[in-house]
Amino acid sequence: MRLATRLALTLLVTALPLTVGLVFLRERAARSAELDALVDYARGRMESGGREACEDAPEIFQDPPFRLPGDRRFGGPAPRDPLGLGRGPGGPGPDGPNAPAGAGGARPLRGRGPDFQQPPGRAEPAGPAAARFELWAYNPDFRSDNPAAPALEPALRAALERGAVLASGTFELPGRNGLPPRGGLQAVLRMAWTDGPCAIVLARRIDLPAEGSLLLARFGLPALLATLLVLVTLFAFLPFVRRVRALTAGVRRSAASGYVDPVGASGSDELTELGRAFDTAGAQVREQIERLERRERSLRAFVENTTHDVMLPLTVLQGHLVALERRAAANEVPDPSRVREAQEEAHYLGALLENLGAAARLEADELPIERHRMSLNRLIERAVGRQTTIARGKGVELVHALPGEEVEVEADVTLFERAVSNLVHNAVRYGREGGHVAVVLEVEGDEFVVRVLDDGPGVSDEELARLHERSYRTESARRRHPTGTGLGLSIAKEVCERHGFGFQLRRAEVGGLEAILRGPRAKPGGGNRSTA
Repeated sequence: MRLATRLALTLLVTALPLTVGLVFLRERAARSAELDALVDYARGRMESGGREACEDAPEIFQDPPFRLPGDRRFGGPAPRDPLGLGRGPGGPGPDGPNAPAGAGGARPLRGRGPDFQQPPGRAEPAGPAAARFELWAYNPDFRSDNPAAPALEPALRAALERGAVLASGTFELPGRNGLPPRGGLQAVLRMAWTDGPCAIVLARRIDLPAEGSLLLARFGLPALLATLLVLVTLFAFLPFVRRVRALTAGVRRSAASGYVDPVGASGSDELTELGRAFDTAGAQVREQIERLERRERSLRAFVENTTHDVMLPLTVLQGHLVALERRAAANEVPDPSRVREAQEEAHYLGALLENLGAAARLEADELPIERHRMSLNRLIERAVGRQTTIARGKGVELVHALPGEEVEVEADVTLFERAVSNLVHNAVRYGREGGHVAVVLEVEGDEFVVRVLDDGPGVSDEELARLHERSYRTESARRRHPTGTGLGLSIAKEVCERHGFGFQLRRAEVGGLEAILRGPRAKPGGGNRSTA
């Protein structure tokens, strides 16, 4: 659902109950004020001459007063009753429920008519012009001496019988002379005196058809307030909707440009912060894309180079195998040098493939190092054992020395064994014919030290500084083994860095090269033990 549509529906759902609620509260407050005014009117009227008038003539007491034909006590002509509020069976007036049998003639008017003359000194409650007021008196037993007085409703009477001083409610009068029914507010209250024909008073407020101005005052004002609220809300939120749409367009434009163009949010509110957050996220996405592109170019170049590096030793191995096949077909004794070279190339191919797997893992930075507890003693024995055949074929004496205690380390088994194997393989492969290679494991405090030494031709200072760079090979190594890739030492260095171990290359005291691995020993009883 669109934001503007949701906003319109929200305003509609909010405005309707709000209008109804405002009307209800206004009507309730108005009704409470009307009741207070009605009670004040009744008490004030009875305490300012009404009691005396009632006790003097209780059989005709009503406020405003009415007269039977020929009654001249208030002077002036008898008022007319054009609305018929005093007529008909069941209603107040001479023919009401308390009227004496046979009463007839002119029906007096209760309340105001066009010809009604307000007696001087009489106070009426304030209220709309479309309302009539009347007052009736009753005995303590809830009977009225005035036969025209309406009967008290049972609920109001029961409330006073229970000891209440005041009871109120609404009432309804049937329609007369084609007019609609009338209703209004009524209150029954006890006076300060407890006996006599005026101990209880019924005060009524009869609501007549409201004029247009009164309807507008009662219902138009809440509707107007609700409408103003809707308009103010729209005025406040429509700019917000426009800014959200502009922000959406800016995000799409930035995405279409590869997050090079900024979203362009301006201001100092939350929408501006959201736009800046999009710009920050776009910059991070752009950086990740560039990093992935660089990695893709690097891997593509790496695969191209390593494909060439694999094909060279594979071609050499195929040539040796073809020569051995020819000598076998001629029943000749195989050339031992050919066999040794074929073994060396096959061994090199295996090491190369293992290095390619290790390099792929190291290239994927998101792959974590899986550390396991393992024995360095057994790892060195395996690394030396794999190179023994090649060393023997080259006349190289390969030896290793281990401490009397078991030395354990927490590391990635595959990667760390690949690093140590690369160092041993590099010393055997590039050492001199008939030379020596030694692998030594030592313990220095809480650290282990692995040393791989050879007595080969050695390297220059410039070559030593670059020897651990990927794909870098010395001139002597290229002359002796043109098929090398230069991956071994760089992988060993990177594996040590990823583990937090030290790695160092330096000239050996006996000539040649010395590689040193150094790192913390595993704490007793900790870590996952590897079965390798």
